[in-house]
Amino acid sequence: MVGGPHSVEAALTGRSGATRVVLEEGAPRRAGALAERARKAGVPVDRAAPGECDRLAGVEAGGIAAELSFRYAELAELRATGGLIVLLDGVEDPHNLGAVIRTAEAAGAAGVVIP
Repeated sequence: MVGGPHSVEAALTGRSGATRVVLEEGAPRRAGALAERARKAGVPVDRAAPGECDRLAGVEAGGIAAELSFRYAELAELRATGGLIVLLDGVEDPHNLGAVIRTAEAAGAAGVVIP
């Protein structure tokens, strides 16, 4: 799960793809617009009580969270693609990790290696 409007927007447009969106009651307008975009794209949208998205995503989510469809792969599999591989070590802030992953995806990286 990822939380926050930037992360959910990236999930709706990126390769990782959102498989489900959770929208809190009383969420900000931007979160509601993202949920509507998800519905139009055929992504299920569940309603939740205030604070539920924060709990699910483990970050302050701004009223919206998304479940992603990604998978873990072996390094050898990533290397076989011949594409860019981003290697991370010591990233402690989940917001920074999310930003790096979104940037890697936008750059067309084959994957991100995390410890």
